[in-house]
Amino acid sequence: MKMRPFALAITLSLMAAELPMSAPVAAADTGACAVNASDAVISLPAPLNRWAQILCTPYGQVITGHNGWVWIEPVHRALVVIPSGTLDTSQPPPASITKAYFTKVEMTKIEGDEFEQAWAKFHTDFKTSDGKPTGYKLVLSTASGDGLQLYFFDHKTYGWGISCPYGTCDAASRFVIVNIAPKPKPALPPAI
Repeated sequence: MKMRPFALAITLSLMAAELPMSAPVAAADTGACAVNASDAVISLPAPLNRWAQILCTPYGQVITGHNGWVWIEPVHRALVVIPSGTLDTSQPPPASITKAYFTKVEMTKIEGDEFEQAWAKFHTDFKTSDGKPTGYKLVLSTASGDGLQLYFFDHKTYGWGISCPYGTCDAASRFVIVNIAPKPKPALPPAI
């Protein structure tokens, strides 16, 4: 299986299989997804843990936003999750999801040439004016032997991610990470 992030929405551009919005993606004991496997990852490294969490689903572990951080594929306004297995809801959840968990979640800061190359791939036909963020590379592996590499660009109050399997970034996989936790500030009264 080629592992990649999935966008959840009514119409799904990034999914190989549909996951309807009614499918539960509720937090649960992350160890339960791994059937108590000793090699299961149950916590995320910094800074990924600031914007993400591991959730259990009937189909295994997924990584997605948490605590006010939402991951959105902007073209279709779809929520983004990174699954550890196949999200094929045309079939009932498997009786056993022993291979649907993460065995490696490694995040490293990138600088120099690696940052410049990843930043250039991210900016294919897309420009921002917020200056250069801090860059990170996320490398994932699953119990079934699948893997994925993503790049994240942290602007502190928001960020971006892009999937780069096998070293090739897919511009259609870009997603924004938005902090929706801050309370809105009231508008100032008009100056008289």
